[in-house]
Amino acid sequence: MSAARWIALCTVMLFHHGSGQFLENDCVALNPNIRNSSNPWKAEILKGSKKICTGTLINKHYILTAASCIKNQKDLIVRLGRSKNRYENFIATMAYFPKTYSEKTKKDNIGLLRLKTEVQYKTHIQPICITKNDEYETIGKTFEIFNKKPKKKSFWNIAKSFFNGSDDDDKEEKFLSSNFIGSETILFGPMNRIIQQGILSYQNRETYADVYTNVFAYIDWIVPNALDVNVVYPAPEWTHTKF
Repeated sequence: MSAARWIALCTVMLFHHGSGQFLENDCVALNPNIRNSSNPWKAEILKGSKKICTGTLINKHYILTAASCIKNQKDLIVRLGRSKNRYENFIATMAYFPKTYSEKTKKDNIGLLRLKTEVQYKTHIQPICITKNDEYETIGKTFEIFNKKPKKKSFWNIAKSFFNGSDDDDKEEKFLSSNFIGSETILFGPMNRIIQQGILSYQNRETYADVYTNVFAYIDWIVPNALDVNVVYPAPEWTHTKF
């Protein structure tokens, strides 16, 4: 094994056995004494001037998001730190996602974007915590959060919609646009660290459930890529696309 590969693998081992078990030691913690952006890890993924998805900043080079947001894309821009009309844009140069990702079923809907330039952390730009603490692991690669279904229409509402047009489609579109794909769910860990639990994969039109990819189930894939280990030691189960 080459020296470069040995150093890379040692880096991963240090992560797995480190006391904090966080991908980034400077990941964000809840501090009620500091007024900052409520979601300083939030990343907007842009195609031209259009926001197509969201993601999370997990270290100085990588954004965690859904594979459906980045497959077959190019010329993506990542916007960080949106707060009071201030933000910073970064060019994405590489996309990583599992070879087993399915556009049809949304299986393994998880991915990483590598940024061209290094992110400088500020009050309104901070990484979310990624951890491999077994305490937070859950069963399965996905989980659902159910939303309240709209109430059934009364007879008069049905009659009204006959003349004015049904609002069922409006309700569905409102549900589907209520949260961008790639959005996160969080947990609070030691020292009030904010830990990412899930990535919004898709929204179920029938059950009105938000279906999330379980981040903890993919930690062994996320870490080597986010630490750039796979630059010298490619992971065979991941696909990478250069923009």
